[in-house]
Amino acid sequence: MKQEIRHLNNGRIVIEERADNMGDSYQDCWDYTELQMQGLEVGNQGCLGTREYIGPNRHGMANGQFLGVFLHDDQNGIPGNSNHTIKRLHGWRGTTNDVSIEGHGWRKVVESRPLTRGHGWRVVFSKEVI
Repeated sequence: MKQEIRHLNNGRIVIEERADNMGDSYQDCWDYTELQMQGLEVGNQGCLGTREYIGPNRHGMANGQFLGVFLHDDQNGIPGNSNHTIKRLHGWRGTTNDVSIEGHGWRKVVESRPLTRGHGWRVVFSKEVI
């Protein structure tokens, strides 16, 4: 699977996940998408968080590989990993087991659908709401 996050000039964020050219089937992509994009339906909102693998190249993952997104439902933001009482909407929130968490502000899901070309899923988040 190939995941990509893009920051648009209008303040929106687009996240796409697609089967790569290395033989991923549509079913593999569909199952993975349901896992990663779960709960990202149009109208849902929260603090957008992303996960990125930053460890050594092992377990089939490369350094800098985008792992997925989530919406955190606390308007104060995502807690840090060393002190869960310190919450922020933006920036690095900590690294645990070679996975880095970053906050991208309070956003609303404005589009969530299968890709029109290729196999995968596309989610568009609004510009910051708070």
